[in-house]
Amino acid sequence: MKTKVWTIPNILCVVRMVLIPVFVALFFTVDIYYSLGVFLLASFTDIVDGFIARHFDMVSDVGKFLDPLADKLLKFATVLCFTIRGTLPIYFLIIMLSLDLFLTVSGAIIISEGIIIPSNLVGKLATLTVSIGFILSFLVIKFDVIHPWHLWILGAGLVLIALSIVVYGIKYLRLKKEKNNLAEN
Repeated sequence: MKTKVWTIPNILCVVRMVLIPVFVALFFTVDIYYSLGVFLLASFTDIVDGFIARHFDMVSDVGKFLDPLADKLLKFATVLCFTIRGTLPIYFLIIMLSLDLFLTVSGAIIISEGIIIPSNLVGKLATLTVSIGFILSFLVIKFDVIHPWHLWILGAGLVLIALSIVVYGIKYLRLKKEKNNLAEN
């Protein structure tokens, strides 16, 4: 595993984090389309950094930490903006924050044990589903749509986040068992 810090994927993660305050500022000050544009750009960096890391052998432990952190920060900022604006109910904010806080804290504990768990398909589907829900939420604001499709999609995203916690937990237990078996031998 590479330990190099300044790889292209890691730089893209940092760019994504730098875009978050720009997104928030635009969300409340100008036409919602500008904010949507920054959100889409930030989301695009997530796709590109993963592609580059995997296909050009630039996966690193730093990136395994930075990428999910950047995702969580963007997700939290977005759900907070929509909650403040009244597009999402407060319970979405509370549930999403609770799930992501649990993932972050447990992830830090797992990393401190020397175990790295790469992202999984369920986590990627959760991110995609939540992103689609956010895009629909932008449209709810722009076109003053009343139908709650965005809430259904975001609810599915929350279920996928919870499921990804279970998947990560199973992987952690398996990797910890393997690590303990190696230590005993």
